[in-house]
Amino acid sequence: MSLESRYYYEEGIILFKKKIGEGDLLLTIYGKEKGKFFAIAKGALKIKNRLRGKVSIFSVGRGHFVKRREVDLLISWESYEKFLEILEDVDKFILISDYIRRADKFIPLEVKDLVIYSYFYDFLKSWRLIDRYLGDVFLIKLLQRLGYMGKLELKCKKCVKDLSKNDYMYFNLRDNVVYCEECKDIGSVKVDLREVMEFNEILDKTFDEIVREKYINSLDNLNLIGRMIERIEQEV
Repeated sequence: MSLESRYYYEEGIILFKKKIGEGDLLLTIYGKEKGKFFAIAKGALKIKNRLRGKVSIFSVGRGHFVKRREVDLLISWESYEKFLEILEDVDKFILISDYIRRADKFIPLEVKDLVIYSYFYDFLKSWRLIDRYLGDVFLIKLLQRLGYMGKLELKCKKCVKDLSKNDYMYFNLRDNVVYCEECKDIGSVKVDLREVMEFNEILDKTFDEIVREKYINSLDNLNLIGRMIERIEQEV
């Protein structure tokens, strides 16, 4: 590998940092070009190191990296946005960290996806509004992008009966399909038509659109998304 090809720049979001060795940090970054990747910030915890105080969690910026056989090395980092207010609000920090940790479980290493990058950015940008409902919507959008779920067809999977006028139907969490009352199987759970329709509407919108339209106000009784997330988390 030539000297020039060993060095690269990358814009991204620092999702996690972990102390390793003598004052080093292991960073998990979601980059615009690389997707999720790891990098070591050598000596970032040492007083005189130029990276000290610059690689804060949730910061959005641009870094200069060196490719290495195992984990790349971060040489410099310039933050555009730091979202320091999140770090100062203990409850929000715990909540947001939990959802990012859960999202990280599904994301493959080094697969470029600007849509997922935008989901992380929009999630952090909306931190003041984030609660359990919007956190679940964030996960649903990410899981949709990764191919774990799609819109529910309002027809019985078995008899093809139109269920769009029914007050409720039976949803099979494992197969991601719905049944009428006559065709329901043992693993199905009863859900309101409103829940299914609102779930489908969530999949039609971007996360940022849902936040801007204050769509969350209509999700107070929407339990379906929580059930679906729980099922997928158990399987992965």
